Amino acid sequence: MVHHHCVDHQASSFSTINKLSHIENQLRDLLQDLDTIPSEHLDQMRRVKDSERRTRQREEKLREQQQKQKERMRRYLERSLEEPKKVLKKKPTPKFVPTVQKVPESKETGSRDEEETRRYLFPSDESD
Repeated sequence: MVHHHCVDHQASSFSTINKLSHIENQLRDLLQDLDTIPSEHLDQMRRVKDSERRTRQREEKLREQQQKQKERMRRYLERSLEEPKKVLKKKPTPKFVPTVQKVPESKETGSRDEEETRRYLFPSDESD
């Protein structure tokens, strides 16, 4: 395949070694021709190639940005056409609710309090 593209554009029945030697000869000739090109001309060609490469990269980056923008706009449009989501708020529940321990009241204490309350609310005539 490489031999076909680099050296011989016709179908050939050379052996692999012969094809490889043809490729090497072609490469050697190209490198020799490269040495004969004036350096100013070579630098200019490199600058042109670099400029073309940067331009292609810039265009590719711009295309990607435009594609991303189109995708974002499509998603925004879809979101705007959907029905709004209902927000259900739950009351926050505490993670730990301490339990209140009940202290059993004795009957004597309860009756004493009731007695004091009764005396306070309904003073008797006996006390002067």
